Amino acid sequence: MRFFSDMANEITPGASPATPPPPASTGGEGSVSMNLQTAMDAISREDFPAALAALNRAIIDASQMQLAECYALRGFVRLRLDQFQHAEDDCTQSIRRRGNDPETLSWRAAARAERNNWRGAFEDLQAARLADTSSPARHTRTMQDYLPIALDHFETRMNVGGDRTEVYFDRASVFLLSGDFKKAGADFQKALKCNDRHGAAHVGLARIALQQEDYAEAIRLAGQAMQLDPDVLPSALACRAEACAGDGQLALALEDVTRLREKVGHQVEGLIECATLRARLGDLAGAIEDLNIAHDMNPDLPIILSLRGAVFAEMRDSAPLPGHDPVRIPGDQRGAIYEDRNSNGVPLHPNLVKTLSDIAGELQVPKLGQPE
Repeated sequence: MRFFSDMANEITPGASPATPPPPASTGGEGSVSMNLQTAMDAISREDFPAALAALNRAIIDASQMQLAECYALRGFVRLRLDQFQHAEDDCTQSIRRRGNDPETLSWRAAARAERNNWRGAFEDLQAARLADTSSPARHTRTMQDYLPIALDHFETRMNVGGDRTEVYFDRASVFLLSGDFKKAGADFQKALKCNDRHGAAHVGLARIALQQEDYAEAIRLAGQAMQLDPDVLPSALACRAEACAGDGQLALALEDVTRLREKVGHQVEGLIECATLRARLGDLAGAIEDLNIAHDMNPDLPIILSLRGAVFAEMRDSAPLPGHDPVRIPGDQRGAIYEDRNSNGVPLHPNLVKTLSDIAGELQVPKLGQPE
């Protein structure tokens, strides 16, 4: 195992290189929690076969939230057992359930690197860097460590001969993700010389233009990609939407997101991508609508609830128009009333208070609000 051993200390600073962070789940079925703890104990003593057996048992009865955790830990264990394809698959299952967890992305990047899927590895490290609010620099360092090994791999592929289109494209993608836009652009152009209808290479060039804030060029290149290759329509639409937004053309950006939404249909991952784009563009109501549909399709995915909660929080934080009350979402007022009633009691209508007071007078007992 070449790459995981090099990056192990980066995964859990301050912990044993072989030990992932302890599981967050404490509830759920007792057998699941017990097997998770057994797995963690086995990992701490580097008995990975025993950890794998415990996680296999845990997965049988795990809830959706626990499944995300179980798959992530099993991906880690399989990585240590040199089962790289299985490790990648397990990490993917976890990411689909709870989103871009930095640790799980790092483990999947290592599994992909072991299988020489360098574009995928760098995509994961970039996602981990964006998701990691506490220590994003560690993923940058891992990219820097990976880069010369990846370039050696691409050089070997070049020497084999044959069609080099995908070699240029993969290397360009790695350069793009590592921030070397000049080399990335040169390799995307080489890929297009081999195949001038390579839509993904046009999207890559559009991404470079977007990063350099050349929004007009990004819009042009993304549009060209869509015309050349229908298969890249989703990624091209997403890129052009971001470019239009950067250029101040918000209406056009939202039109592209709407087209993307039509393209993905009822695919949950596509709905989540559309919702994320809408939220970034300020269409919070549209984002909630897409997330509600995704939730209807798969009500057990924690990532949907997490994203919806984040969008609702952004709605609440929106500044109200002058002279208007703060923004509320369904359930907010009921929650506020509940808290007030718990603290201050249930208010009674004046007519009811008068009736009760009259009855109290007839019975010669203290009236409401009077000491006994």
